[in-house]
Amino acid sequence: VSYFDHKTGMVPRPTIVLDKETDNAHDNPVMNIDAEGYIWIFSTAHGTNSPAYISRSKKPYDISEFESIQASKVVKGQTLPMDNFSYLQSWY
Repeated sequence: VSYFDHKTGMVPRPTIVLDKETDNAHDNPVMNIDAEGYIWIFSTAHGTNSPAYISRSKKPYDISEFESIQASKVVKGQTLPMDNFSYLQSWY
């Protein structure tokens, strides 16, 4: 993750959030920023061979550190991990 600094015209050194060790473009992440400025990274999966991940910046508008977010879903009254999603389109 990185960004373009409009004041300096520079791009800071990127932060590696997750290395899935793949060259499959279907595994490219989706990024979103919420109203409080937290940066969300949704690292999708291509099929069920590998899990998907959600990460959030520890501080608003800051790419220096991210934390893992464990998503879940309710299926037939049971809470289950939601660790596989593909072709994600996120919106706030």
